[in-house]
Amino acid sequence: EQYNFQKKFIWNCDETMLKGGTSRKKFVCEKGAPAAVSIDTNTSEHITLLLFTSAAGEWIKPLAIFPLKTLPQFAPVVYEEFNISGQENGWIDGKIFKNYIQNFFVDHIIKMREKISGETNEPALLIMDHHSSREALDAMILWEVYKILLLLIPAHSSHITQPLDQMKTILVEEIGFFKSAQEY
Repeated sequence: EQYNFQKKFIWNCDETMLKGGTSRKKFVCEKGAPAAVSIDTNTSEHITLLLFTSAAGEWIKPLAIFPLKTLPQFAPVVYEEFNISGQENGWIDGKIFKNYIQNFFVDHIIKMREKISGETNEPALLIMDHHSSREALDAMILWEVYKILLLLIPAHSSHITQPLDQMKTILVEEIGFFKSAQEY
């Protein structure tokens, strides 16, 4: 009740992994041997998506993190649907997370405030799991400068307490969202 957050200013963020790579079979045998042994190999490349949704049901364009230091030029439609970043292993890190929060999430909140209420100090709440990449954020600056309060979900509990974990299960398993991306 102290802050009286409006639904449109309560946000949840979480990352999810889209499995990539391909499975390959290799056949190994000695010259003249009667049978070959097959070995399955699977590459472990993946794409990390950082998702944001509000309690009012609004989504911000997700961030896709590719396992590449140098990103190729994507088709324009990709940039319409995703913010793009690259990192050698495809995982989110503090630098990428902080950049996205500062340059996309904070800007989105500021624009929402101007458009909806004209009130630049309308408080916002950002709920997220406690991941090492979050340590790059300065929570005091987010609150003092942008009036965005962080609520960190305790480590090792987000599989139960993280609202987006439940939503991702529904999107992937029941609706088929992201399945086409995972097939490539």
